[in-house]
Amino acid sequence: MTDSDKNDDERAAMRARLDRLSLALEEKTEAARSARKTAQSGGESSAAIGKGLRIASELVAGVVVGGLAGVGLDYWLGTKPVFSILLFLLGMVAGFWNVIRDAMKPTSFN
Repeated sequence: MTDSDKNDDERAAMRARLDRLSLALEEKTEAARSARKTAQSGGESSAAIGKGLRIASELVAGVVVGGLAGVGLDYWLGTKPVFSILLFLLGMVAGFWNVIRDAMKPTSFN
């Protein structure tokens, strides 16, 4: 076997190895692209979950703040159930108003 035949064989082996590595790189790149697309679509659902949790916490916060303010005023003024009931109801109305207002906002999860 001459040196030129040996060089041709080495070049052919290197070319075959380069082709295999290029194909593996293309497959990995495509897998990474599809994983990125999947992660982006998962981001939309997590944004929706976040909005739902924010709306629920605003509802609960309105009721709790109204109720505690009513209890505090009743304790301070000595009028037991009056302000507790009124401010509890006012907190409920404020909480539902916040829920309706947030639910009516247009959403863009992009």
